[in-house]
Amino acid sequence: MICDHYVINKKNSNFIYAAIKESKGMAIKRSYLHDFIFPKYPDFHASVSSTAYQYYKRWIYKPITDQRH
Repeated sequence: MICDHYVINKKNSNFIYAAIKESKGMAIKRSYLHDFIFPKYPDFHASVSSTAYQYYKRWIYKPITDQRH
């Protein structure tokens, strides 16, 4: 999942992403997620937020930052 960390944790993206082959995707507005879904399910929000951040650090941020150096 690309950009889940940014949407879930209300962060702006540090990188520009581009697909290298045809892919399918799905989108949900950040405002809808934070205004309607997360208030109804606060435990889900906490779990998803933590998981998305850990995934982002390990699989996206660190490899890209290492590659740039």
